[in-house]
Amino acid sequence: MRRVVEGAARDSSKEFAHFVDIAIGSCEEVRYQLLLSKDLGYITEVRYRKLAADYEKVKMMLSKLLTKIK
Repeated sequence: MRRVVEGAARDSSKEFAHFVDIAIGSCEEVRYQLLLSKDLGYITEVRYRKLAADYEKVKMMLSKLLTKIK
């Protein structure tokens, strides 16, 4: 979220969109880490499903924000 806040302080919507796009990329990295954590047994399937649902919500919010900015 730091990237989104940083981007919001920029002078143009193009710059803001760039930072939101970076945040979406970071969100994808989190998704991979969740899957890896589950596969390696660090988190349970139940915990994984809960966190994956949270991930989906955040990604959807970021995607909608990016669409609105552009």
